Amino acid sequence: MHKMSKLPLSVKLSSFLAFPILIFAVLYFALFSFQPKEFSFGIHDDITSESYIDPNTLYYFTGAIECYPKVIVPPLRFDYYDGAMKVLSSLDEIRQDDCINGENYIATIRFFVDAPTDVAYSMIFPAEFCEYIIFINGVPTAYTETFRSEHPVYPSPQVIDFPQTEDGMYSVIIYIITPVGASNSSNGTILFGSSSEIHRFAEGRQNGSIVALALIIVTIIFCLIQLFSMQKEKIVGSFIFLTLTLLVQFIMSDSIIIMKFFRHMPFEIGTLIASLGIPLYMIALMYHEYCFFPSLFRRKFFYAACILQIIPIINSLTLGRVEIFNVLMYASFFVPYALCIFVILQAYTKSYPYSFLFSLGLFECIAAGTLELVSVKMPLKTSHSYLAGFITFAIIEMIILAKRYATQHDSELFYSEELNRTIEAMQASENAFLNAQMKPHFLYNTLNTIADLCVTDPAKAKKLIESLKEFCSLILSIDNMDKTVPLTQEMELVTAYTDIEKERFPNISFYTDFPIRMPKIDMPPLILQPLIENAIKHGVRKSNNPGVITLRVRDSLDEVTFYISDNGTGMTQETMEKLFEQPKENKSIGVYNIDKRLKNLYKKGLAVDSTPNLGTCVSFTIPKS
Repeated sequence: MHKMSKLPLSVKLSSFLAFPILIFAVLYFALFSFQPKEFSFGIHDDITSESYIDPNTLYYFTGAIECYPKVIVPPLRFDYYDGAMKVLSSLDEIRQDDCINGENYIATIRFFVDAPTDVAYSMIFPAEFCEYIIFINGVPTAYTETFRSEHPVYPSPQVIDFPQTEDGMYSVIIYIITPVGASNSSNGTILFGSSSEIHRFAEGRQNGSIVALALIIVTIIFCLIQLFSMQKEKIVGSFIFLTLTLLVQFIMSDSIIIMKFFRHMPFEIGTLIASLGIPLYMIALMYHEYCFFPSLFRRKFFYAACILQIIPIINSLTLGRVEIFNVLMYASFFVPYALCIFVILQAYTKSYPYSFLFSLGLFECIAAGTLELVSVKMPLKTSHSYLAGFITFAIIEMIILAKRYATQHDSELFYSEELNRTIEAMQASENAFLNAQMKPHFLYNTLNTIADLCVTDPAKAKKLIESLKEFCSLILSIDNMDKTVPLTQEMELVTAYTDIEKERFPNISFYTDFPIRMPKIDMPPLILQPLIENAIKHGVRKSNNPGVITLRVRDSLDEVTFYISDNGTGMTQETMEKLFEQPKENKSIGVYNIDKRLKNLYKKGLAVDSTPNLGTCVSFTIPKS
């Protein structure tokens, strides 16, 4: 990875583009190798001789299909039917404006097959149409249970066995009804072949669908386990969302699964869910990448790409009848992929962790998704290419999550050792801390915060440890509380302390207001830090509003005045008077101690101004002489 990062940007870009192209090429030729062979048929007058059929091969029908739009009741003598007739090269062409009758697409289609008589034949009629009845040689052979019903259910592809004939001639008539505005993503191709080959193919499809469903469910379970074991990280949650959207898209695009688990699902509901599958998958894919690289993913682009996914939904619900939506649909799918590639390219060039592994999984999904669109025009298109890409992506995600978990574990060990060394140093200097009268709750709470961050945010934990070490170092440098220290040293202590509190309480803001040139004076140690600590504990933390603490320094000719103010709960007059009473035994450092030390040195102590529900301001003055 380090060597790759030194390559020119053009080389990196070329390598990134080569990955999805290579993956797509492999998947495309693999799918192409499974395509059935062409079997020509035509209208009755075109048949002159039987065609050779290999019993071990699948075929798909090509040629001319007689289509009689708006006809669902067969005429008594089809050969002399004078109604409008059109010739189709694919069943997908049935959904045309001239087939609309009322609220449905309806049509009667007819073709003839001439085959050898030495084997039994079957065909698979697709679940592309909501309701249908199929006649073979005048006998009703297959039909949907809800034909001509007001509440059709989702259909399933049927294996239709041809009856035995002496001459191998088969006349096939199909009556089709499909509600306008409803479709699914099953293939419209009729597959034909020997009964053994067709049944083997149907069984393989069913087993493949169940195995694929099981793989998705196992992936979801794995991700749920990871989600709870890794402190509910957003990355794992977004991957679960991605998996769930793929699960919905897969189920609704696979009629075998639908009929196995949701046999009585209304057709309108099923097609509506199916139309949402791919757009939701696109949104989930972008969101997952955003969780991986949030600093590189611009939200406005993400929202724009999400809005574009409305186009394929509209196109699906209108069955592609609006030409402009057919064109825009591919653009709406291209934009999320382009955005994801752009972000992953930035991550790779900037050497973000796991960017190379993530790109492999992402490109696999992109190649599989592109294959899904390209295979629409194939005789045997794939409805599982998204799944194939996702399974690879899931394996890569598991590797990334395992690496993240291992890295996190190593970080916890490292920071635990750092924490132990800091604690040992503190214990060795216990007397110094007692002399400084530090509040033990501050130390314990800080250590607890560090322990939590070691799991959730190791980078913050490291930063907090450094601040605590700096704070402890400054405390230990104070060897005599009765002596004075430079103002700069006291300010360093304040900075180290506020750095810690910023991490512990993100909703508290610290502000300073200093002169352009800080006065060069000496002052008693540990004056400012305890006053800021009191403002946090007794002021802003008791308020429901975001806390603000300000330290101001005012330099005059003879003296320097310090103001520590907060917007906390404030105090009554009675409470302010109790501040200057001598604290009880074992009570931590308070206003009384600081006030007494200032009076002993400068004859003037603290001034407190407070208003209930508004805040408190504590001030004191250090003479320059």
